[in-house]
Amino acid sequence: MADVVLVTPELAGFGPDSPAGLACVLQAKALRRAGFSVEVLLSTPCEAVTAERWTEEHRDAQIGLLTWNDLPPPPTKVSGTRWYSSRSLALMQILRARKDRCLLFLDQQGNGFWSTRAKRMGTGFAGIPIGILAHSPTARVRETELSFGENPLEDSDISWIEQQAIADADFVVTTDDAAALWLRDSGYALPERVEHCPGEQEASALQTPPRALPDIVRELLEEKTAPLPAPALSNSLPGVSVCIAFYNHDRYLPRLVNSFLKMRNDRLQLVFVNDGTSDENCPIFRSLAKKLSPLGHVFHDQDNAGSGPARNKAVSLARHERIIFFDSDNVPLPNMVNDLGNALSHSGADIVSSPYLVVPPTLREPTLADVFHRYHPAGGSLALGLLENILGDTCCITSKKVFEAVGGFETCRMYTDDWQFYLRAKGKGFEQIVHTDPLFFYTWEDNERRSQTTKYANNTVLWSRLETLDREVLAGLLRTYVQQVQQRPG
Repeated sequence: MADVVLVTPELAGFGPDSPAGLACVLQAKALRRAGFSVEVLLSTPCEAVTAERWTEEHRDAQIGLLTWNDLPPPPTKVSGTRWYSSRSLALMQILRARKDRCLLFLDQQGNGFWSTRAKRMGTGFAGIPIGILAHSPTARVRETELSFGENPLEDSDISWIEQQAIADADFVVTTDDAAALWLRDSGYALPERVEHCPGEQEASALQTPPRALPDIVRELLEEKTAPLPAPALSNSLPGVSVCIAFYNHDRYLPRLVNSFLKMRNDRLQLVFVNDGTSDENCPIFRSLAKKLSPLGHVFHDQDNAGSGPARNKAVSLARHERIIFFDSDNVPLPNMVNDLGNALSHSGADIVSSPYLVVPPTLREPTLADVFHRYHPAGGSLALGLLENILGDTCCITSKKVFEAVGGFETCRMYTDDWQFYLRAKGKGFEQIVHTDPLFFYTWEDNERRSQTTKYANNTVLWSRLETLDREVLAGLLRTYVQQVQQRPG
């Protein structure tokens, strides 16, 4: 455990020109001279010889150095994420287990995204100050270079990640007044605490009196930071209705229903909508309906219309304001309902969706030993979200009020109805975030809907509602796509 961990994708000497890396090294040395134990975590892979040299240099300065090469690889393949959000996720998982006293992330590449999000959701880092060193975010670098960069589409997503990390941080440290002004003028939401901590050369040009980073950190650590409220117990959270579209998954119902009932949550309602499964194919559904309907759970039948209309119907039958969407062939982890409810309450977001662990088909309840894949999106920019599902799976918690304002799920047949629901929510200004941890087992079957509908048909529907987006949002999308096209060779 260190007093301060400084996380950066750059160090002095890492590239031909690394001003951000130099700033990190100087700040780390200043913290060490002030008596803090300091560890630098380099979040970028480097050659073994280079890592060894840097380790020795930091050791001479009595500063610990942990490189990306030292971190353990993820136990399973992760999809739904890009390299920068994947790195941020790995950093969060490492740091959440360490219990350091203060974390400081360089803004570049959004290294602090998942850690600041975990603190905001109440899933980690309670009482630990997390700051962002706002030195050179991607958008400002491109503006200074007078360049759109090699991949404007990816840059737009990295910028989104960086913005989110800054907004969720406890404090931001900028190098000068102009840096903070640029962030505000560029639409960045800043935390209440913004500190100016320049290098010696910049200090004379500041209008706001500068402060040394060691003084800022000491003040933060001496403050009696109120820990986050303890996660609420299931029966102290608002009631929630789990809306489940059901079609030809009768064999999976025992494990699904048992998993929810074992949560022993008196304020949990199950709402099943049978989307046209014939009687001979759903004897378990009928049996459970007789047993559970008297307890307030709902088992409704309708003609086959597709998953979107079935989910919409389930919402109309739900007793509670809070709703969770879930698929009938998947299995919740024991803490899923609690964790989603707590995340929604702590974060203040409008929608919280869940990552998942992929398992093969099995009629028993899956275990971690069955997992062969992990889907863990970060959320991401709308520009990239229109092309890749970086937003999440059907499983999410929200409210009826938000659901109705978004317009519910699409009523046409498509396997991307959850993807489009999130896109429309983001386009209308609602905040959809992704939980820090997988909360259910996802059953992977080759004959599911994605293999029965063409990509062309799904994307046609997916993009058919662009005209409903706000004009400023559409203008931003157009700028990003035009820049991306211009960067193509030829």
